[in-house]
Parts: sequence; structure tokens; C-alpha cells
Amino acid sequence: MSIRSTRSPARRLAMLGASLAALALSGTLNFGSTSQGGSPHMSAELLKTLAQIDIVHVP
Repeated sequence: MSIRSTRSPARRLAMLGASLAALALSGTLNFGSTSQGGSPHMSAELLKTLAQIDIVHVP
């Protein structure tokens, strides 16, 4: 599941990936999840690895 702002230009996953990569390069992207080590956290960590972006988990 993903939640995005209606103002976001990302309409497809590839566009979202490009947006995430741009934010990650600037070192300004954090993400939160319901629990450390839970499914949402691990899914974001997988995205981080596959997309090769630098994002920080904020529990």
C-alpha cells in the first residue's frame, strides 16, 4: 500500500521511485512505520535496497 498526496506528480511506481531517489540524494527523506521490524518497515527497507536510495526509518 502506498499513500500519496493528490498534488504529487507521481502517478506510477516508476515515477514514485524517481521522486524518492531525488529526495534521497538530497538526504532529506525519512519514513515511519507502525513498528520496527514489522511488514511496513521491512517493505520500505526492501524498496530502499532495490531502488538503491538512502532513506532513514523513524520508528
